[in-house]
Amino acid sequence: MQALIIELDPLLLGGFSLAAEVLDDRLEKYGIAGNDPYRFLRNIYGKPFAGALETLLPGTIDVAHVERRLAATYIALLQQNAQQAMGVLQTVLRPIACKNVRFAVVTRLNQDIVSELFESVTSLDTYAVLDSVPLANGLTSGTIQAAITTLGYSVRQCYGLFACAVSVRAALRIGLRAIAVPDPMVSFESCAGADFVVNHFNEELTEKLLMRIKPSH
Repeated sequence: MQALIIELDPLLLGGFSLAAEVLDDRLEKYGIAGNDPYRFLRNIYGKPFAGALETLLPGTIDVAHVERRLAATYIALLQQNAQQAMGVLQTVLRPIACKNVRFAVVTRLNQDIVSELFESVTSLDTYAVLDSVPLANGLTSGTIQAAITTLGYSVRQCYGLFACAVSVRAALRIGLRAIAVPDPMVSFESCAGADFVVNHFNEELTEKLLMRIKPSH
């Protein structure tokens, strides 16, 4: 059997643009103008989060408090978007699940919500692996490795399905085969090293996954 690790939040629950909006809204509360469309990409995306956030805030503001507020707002919006993603998940991933492929979902949603999302996709347990960064900004190798460990498979038995080049590079560093569906906000980056890249989370992705994922018997 093989497994698929999915970077859920930016892939299907609002993209990086949602994370950028949450950041801008919070910064505006501290009097920091939100008219810079590239602020998230320039200051947050792909960087260690706490340090990157600190560079945007006045020194009098508690960074940890801002992180908690960002996380709470972002999670609430992800939860609102989750039900809308159910149909796409069924269409694209059910044929993969029929090959006895198991899923681990890297997300900020809790296990109960993830289980509900995937109950019409697969009869196997789907694992929610926490991304502890307050806003989606690309996965680290450590988070991806945690998903592999949770699944209980070797890295050679898994694929990773990612929304950005940052996550692809993190996967490649630990030897995980990567597939990219780049979010439009970060599609300018090369996903070099990925097994393949598709522009949308749709049936084309399903077809290409089926050609590569060969579950053991």
